[in-house]
Amino acid sequence: MVNIHDQHSPHPSFWKRCFHTIIHKIIQTRCLGCDAPLGRVRNDTSAHARLCATCQTRLAPRVFGFCPVCGQLEPEEHLSPIRRCPICREQPPACAKLFFYGCYDDLIRDHILRFKFSGDLSSGRLLGQLMTTAWLSRHNDETPDLLVPIPLHDTRLRFRGFNQSVELCRYIRSPLGLPFSSSALLRIRNTTPQSRLAAPQRHTNLLGAFRADSSQISGKIILLIDDVATTNSTLNEAARTLIEAGALRVLALVAAKAK
Repeated sequence: MVNIHDQHSPHPSFWKRCFHTIIHKIIQTRCLGCDAPLGRVRNDTSAHARLCATCQTRLAPRVFGFCPVCGQLEPEEHLSPIRRCPICREQPPACAKLFFYGCYDDLIRDHILRFKFSGDLSSGRLLGQLMTTAWLSRHNDETPDLLVPIPLHDTRLRFRGFNQSVELCRYIRSPLGLPFSSSALLRIRNTTPQSRLAAPQRHTNLLGAFRADSSQISGKIILLIDDVATTNSTLNEAARTLIEAGALRVLALVAAKAK
């Protein structure tokens, strides 16, 4: 019998590797923002290196004009320094510091919606890279021990099919060099979606909605992960729950901050 996989015939795994290499090259040479061809790309894995010139402009990070604690945005970015807002000066929130890449508008908003409601993995990959950029450029001496995604209630999870915050953790855990746990914080009450509520109702809507596992978070600095922050009610209630369960300090990282 003739062995079709003799030394002169490439093993099937060889062709498989070739196929994945070609696909990888195709993916890596297209803009992550609009999918336009980029041509030859440098060996640079940063988010901006994978964007066309137009998308680099549309996905520019927010550099000035926000509160470094809660992320509240000032009307004029370039005319306002980074300074604590009056509310955070008077009463610091449970979430000690919010890190975000940009404002919730234009292209970043489009990608958040595509990822969250359509399961677009390329959008998720882009958001993960933007969040990584935001953290690495602003975290200073903050040293979290664990990534914790904002959880969905089981009912919502079954309806949507996945938790976008968990997937974002998967994208950013390696470049941040941090482990993550999707069981350290659970949502035990099926609340009305925050997007349907006015700002005053958002805080009361989440009271008692979370439960934390003390064995996983006690004495640790936690970095909460979500896609977008609006009033910060979800992040602050999650942070309060984690601190009551023994967390030392709670920070948060999101792709975008809503105005």
